[in-house]
Amino acid sequence: MQAGNWYALDYDCLHGLAHYEIALLDPSYKPKAMAFLKDDLVYFEAQSQVKPFHSPPAKSFRWGSAYEILGAAIEALWYEDLSGDRSFKTLALSQRDYFLGGNPWGVCFVSGLGSIWAKHPHHQVADLSGVQFWGLWGEGPMLRPDWRDLGIVLSLPDKYAAFQSAPAVYHDDVEDYATNEPTITINSFGLTLASWYASPVYPFTSRDGE
Repeated sequence: MQAGNWYALDYDCLHGLAHYEIALLDPSYKPKAMAFLKDDLVYFEAQSQVKPFHSPPAKSFRWGSAYEILGAAIEALWYEDLSGDRSFKTLALSQRDYFLGGNPWGVCFVSGLGSIWAKHPHHQVADLSGVQFWGLWGEGPMLRPDWRDLGIVLSLPDKYAAFQSAPAVYHDDVEDYATNEPTITINSFGLTLASWYASPVYPFTSRDGE
């Protein structure tokens, strides 16, 4: 309970996970866990509903935005599992869909999935060997000013230049370690989310519940 809220799920902010796991072990803690998770989700939903594609809050577009995109969806599933309340089902689906291609670039941030996905991840083995790896979850977009401050020089012309904006930029380029690197922790978030949707217990296949 002392963990409180962080209004996000991140590699170093696992408050939501702690609350959820404790509630599974101790049913008496479930109301507290549900309240903490709901606070996170209400905040995230209020910020994302006013954005195109129901994208994350502007401040979430920082280096490693995938954490908050995927984390919001995961927390929504944890909350539903504890409470039976499906109020945040659309939030979970919109964040999932944003990451899988429902975004301004039309790019799936998971390599090998769909028809348009990252072909040039910032991944040493993939780059040096010339081998295309499948199932890598990338870092996602970030604020243009913050990206510029990193001084990254792209190795290829920006094929998504027409879709870049001040709120967020993304590059499918091996040099862009800020938006196109498949980190271990982001892959763990992605696999966690995918496992929930793959489970027959949670058949979230569409926004209307079919």
